[in-house]
Amino acid sequence: MINYKDKPLELLSLEETIEFEKDMRKKVLGAARTNMGESIIDQLNLFVDLISDHKRQCMQVRNMNDEKEDGVMLTLGDIDEAVEQDEDKQ
Repeated sequence: MINYKDKPLELLSLEETIEFEKDMRKKVLGAARTNMGESIIDQLNLFVDLISDHKRQCMQVRNMNDEKEDGVMLTLGDIDEAVEQDEDKQ
């Protein structure tokens, strides 16, 4: 499981996902500069790809929610977790 600041990737907001992606890209650059093994760099790039995919999903959900006019909201991840986050905002 991939976590960022003690939250699983699947529950990260778009903003958190963008920050996570930036941090991981910095780590890839650092690994390349220090001539770490290619397998480590490949593994870091795999994580970046997974994070980027989640970012695309978040953006699609946000765009679909912006287009909805009937009050239905889409979420990523566990439904219970999304409900808890909404309750915390109130």
